[in-house]
Amino acid sequence: MLHKSVTVTGGNGVFGNAIMQELSSDADITSLDITRGGLEVCIQGEVLNLLAGIQDKTGVSMLLITHNLNVVRHISDRVAIMYMGDFLEVDKTETIFAAPKHDYTRKLIAANHHPNF
Repeated sequence: MLHKSVTVTGGNGVFGNAIMQELSSDADITSLDITRGGLEVCIQGEVLNLLAGIQDKTGVSMLLITHNLNVVRHISDRVAIMYMGDFLEVDKTETIFAAPKHDYTRKLIAANHHPNF
């Protein structure tokens, strides 16, 4: 399995070309580090839409690690909620958001109730 790692930070439109170039490899899975503070709100939405389009077209798997559940809800099919290195819940995104089983998950969702992209 070939793995590719991409870091996305601020930029004035340059990010799109950088992401496309990085993801054009033959990687089976791509891990994404999207620096939330480094991107303006409108740019975050553009990056996420671009990534979702790439995922739809290529079928590449993406591992996204974030505390921003609004991003997770927008781009992820499945979610793993972790706390101190342990998995608390793993399920389809819509299931986690509709009926979280763990108190920590409910707190994360409550803390991320405002869209920020």
